[in-house]
Amino acid sequence: LGKSSRKTAFESLLKLLNDPKDNIRASSRKMLALMVGEDLGENPNAWNEWYLPRREFSQEAWLEERLAHRQAKLHRIEGELDSTRIRNRNLYQQLYARMTPTEKVPFLLGLIDHEDDGVRLLAANWAGECLPEENMRKPSGEMLLKLSSDTAIEVRKQAVLGLGRWTEKVALDRLLLVMQTDAGPVRVAAARSLANQARSQDGTSRLSVVLPALQSGLGDVSIEVGVESAEGLGALGVPAAVPLLAGLLRHKATLVRKTASQALERIADASAFEEILRAIDDTEPEIRLYLLGALSRAANSHKNMKEADLLRLQSRLEIMFLRDGDAGVRSRAASLLGDFGNPNHLNNLYKAAVTEGDPRIQEKSWGAFLEIIVRTSSLKMIQDWSLKLLQLIAARGITNQPTNPGRKISR
Repeated sequence: LGKSSRKTAFESLLKLLNDPKDNIRASSRKMLALMVGEDLGENPNAWNEWYLPRREFSQEAWLEERLAHRQAKLHRIEGELDSTRIRNRNLYQQLYARMTPTEKVPFLLGLIDHEDDGVRLLAANWAGECLPEENMRKPSGEMLLKLSSDTAIEVRKQAVLGLGRWTEKVALDRLLLVMQTDAGPVRVAAARSLANQARSQDGTSRLSVVLPALQSGLGDVSIEVGVESAEGLGALGVPAAVPLLAGLLRHKATLVRKTASQALERIADASAFEEILRAIDDTEPEIRLYLLGALSRAANSHKNMKEADLLRLQSRLEIMFLRDGDAGVRSRAASLLGDFGNPNHLNNLYKAAVTEGDPRIQEKSWGAFLEIIVRTSSLKMIQDWSLKLLQLIAARGITNQPTNPGRKISR
């Protein structure tokens, strides 16, 4: 009756408080306390007073109140349990900090099957930290392998990140399997660890299997996995990654395009020139900024750039320098005009340098202006522009003895 929580059950138990048998009264009182949430004592009047305002409750209203009481009690117990778990983890951390290296391995082995996910997460983190120690490398790696199959995603993720620092073949095989079969957050960690494996001292031998895995990750259903794969390919700096990253510049997800453009800024070559030029008008200013850096790298690696390609490059840079809505993009475009521009761009660079506006644009425009002047090495051009500058100095009333000589030279 007590476990049924029904109103009629409460009424029946309430009557039994007057039973002549002690054991019946005690059992009824215990079940009433279970239903109410507190023990009101042996006196039936106290229980009647509690029940009086609820006498007219419908069965549904009665059960709703009992359910609310049970949920409140459950939340309270869960809160106490969480507090206990936190204290328990803190004690484990204090204990681990005082251990010698020889004591750590058996201690960590005892935590692998701990009932608390948070403790197993600590074990995964500690096992990864122990990998650099030669005498602990193998047992720590084996612990990470086991924890990479844990039931908790966060534990698996931490273990997979640790496996990226263990150079045994079994770790590489496990990462390749995780990359294909596990949950999204764990696959993200696997992509990062695979890139770390390929960057290790003997990582060259792993490139043949790591590169295809990361290339496959680019098309993963999870955007985060694709982004991490692109970042990994960029960090490896291998030419084979350039066309794959260039293809991602057309991806609909901003985060993917941003990651690809960042990576290309480090490793772009001539093969990516066309893709970068087509993507240079991205809607995101930060991506356009990275793409300008990638475009510069791709153009500089172009040993025999055709005249038509150079003109297209100059035209795109000039348009961005004059019209882009972001000052950072305009200033970087101005800087690149200094590298790839010609005397036809001097007028626009000069106007931007002497016109009041964003200091970054002024500084980069003036630097690009000087780069083109120096590269052209035309005495007549130097004389013509010197005359214009003198006229500007006279018009603005700049003195011959400025307090900051470097500032006058800059002007």
